[in-house]
Amino acid sequence: MARKKRYKYREVKKILNRFGIKELPSRGKGSHRVFYHADFRGKNRFYPVKCHNPNQEFSIKTLEGIRRAFDLEEDEFY
Repeated sequence: MARKKRYKYREVKKILNRFGIKELPSRGKGSHRVFYHADFRGKNRFYPVKCHNPNQEFSIKTLEGIRRAFDLEEDEFY
């Protein structure tokens, strides 16, 4: 099992891009961003996150929520 650690927004974005998960540029109001994966096992998946700046670190709970929403394994994500 990989050790869980906090990642910055820009690091999370790079990790998710490896799996084909993109940020929707026209969605989200204010400081909210929306990650999206088209046709993931027959479903479109969305996950909104709050991001005030690209250097903001996400909590472990937020990262776990993102990982579970897109059905990613711990070893792949961390």
